[in-house]
Amino acid sequence: MSQNQRLTACCLVNHYNYEKFVAAAVTSAVEQSRALDEILMVDDGSTGSHLDEIRRVKALYPTVRLLEKPNGGQLSCFDA
Repeated sequence: MSQNQRLTACCLVNHYNYEKFVAAAVTSAVEQSRALDEILMVDDGSTGSHLDEIRRVKALYPTVRLLEKPNGGQLSCFDA
């Protein structure tokens, strides 16, 4: 690594119908002792109003990025 390069840190939160826990998960990631460069929320095809809560929480934190995909299971979120 050259002197001009900087290590970055990303937290992946994959979820399916995770409405009750998304705010706590993102808050926990934001409050880590080392600031994260990005918090990537991968939605695995949630149904109902779950994405509304995720979008609400995303709006509070500029480092949160949301990736929506069809349901494919936890490993498919890592691939995405």
